[in-house]
Amino acid sequence: MTVEQALLTMVALLATTATALWGVIGVALRIAPWASLRLMAANLLLGLSVATALQRVHGASWLAWPVSDLLGLLAFVLAREAVQRLFRRPRSCRLDASVWCAAALVYAGLAPDASSSGPYTLLYSGCVALFAAGLAWDVWQAARAAFGTAAGATLAAPFALLTLLMALRGAAQLALPPEATPSDPQGLLWAFVALTLLLNVSLMVCVLARLLIVIRQRAERDPLTGLSNRRHFEQSLRREHARAGRSGEPYALVLLDLDHFKQVNDRHGHDGGDAALRHVARLMEAGLREFDSLGRLGGEEFALLLPATDAAGAQEVAERLRARLAAQALEHRGQRLPLSASFGIAIGRGGDTAELFRQADQALYAAKAGGRNRVVVAPD
Repeated sequence: MTVEQALLTMVALLATTATALWGVIGVALRIAPWASLRLMAANLLLGLSVATALQRVHGASWLAWPVSDLLGLLAFVLAREAVQRLFRRPRSCRLDASVWCAAALVYAGLAPDASSSGPYTLLYSGCVALFAAGLAWDVWQAARAAFGTAAGATLAAPFALLTLLMALRGAAQLALPPEATPSDPQGLLWAFVALTLLLNVSLMVCVLARLLIVIRQRAERDPLTGLSNRRHFEQSLRREHARAGRSGEPYALVLLDLDHFKQVNDRHGHDGGDAALRHVARLMEAGLREFDSLGRLGGEEFALLLPATDAAGAQEVAERLRARLAAQALEHRGQRLPLSASFGIAIGRGGDTAELFRQADQALYAAKAGGRNRVVVAPD
């Protein structure tokens, strides 16, 4: 067996294995199915790209030259869409498709033979560098938000490396005359082996990262409202308590409880009650600062954590949220459901978080006893 035959066999195995693997992940295991199926298609396209490119040694051919490169570029377009779906990133489908179409127009003006190998190398390298840079950016943004800067840089590094290598390849081509880049089947095969391994290993790590994000969200989030659950909210409260202890700044804990929530369930069923809870969560979130925290403690009780906020500031926030909720009734199945809530506020200045919860709960009880739909601040 020649070196080229061995490499071709390796390429076929890699392409077949990667295509089958992503198919199993997406179809059989139902792990990020839409993203996985796109990655399966991307691997299939990469395999077809290298298979057709190997025919360049036989002379001029539209299939072996422009079509081959365009198949490879389309694989990157699908890979980027898969990553964006995976991490729920903003889509760039139109932009990527425009780049691909522009490349197709340029390829159409090139001779489909070795005389255009220089422009082919330059165009393909530039487009791959652009798509790889987009992949690096998407992975960096998503991973950094979920795991921190170090993890984001680590996950984005393979795509950034591919961007650099393709940019260097294109830059090197600029320094050479077009005819100085002969067709090299062995080099093409080695490049495809490395590219397939790099992309699939990196993308597999991205899928694992997404699974970790989902697992963590399910452990930390209330499934009905998407807010922090009690456990996660209390963790945030303890961190803020420790920070405030070091800085000396006060912070506020606000407990709120929906008024007459049992009547909502009795009149409109649990479906109406669930809709009411989601409605409250959306309104409360929209009225908070980026660094404030909102959680659902259970039932119809919610909690707000307001860092660097004194009693007057916390009362102002709570009054605004109370008025917002009272003014915006829930529309559910053609019916208008007016809602209101009572608020209890405690200011963290010392002691422990259990005592702070007790003070806020007493203030909430006072708001309920005082007629509901009002805000009460616990005395210092």
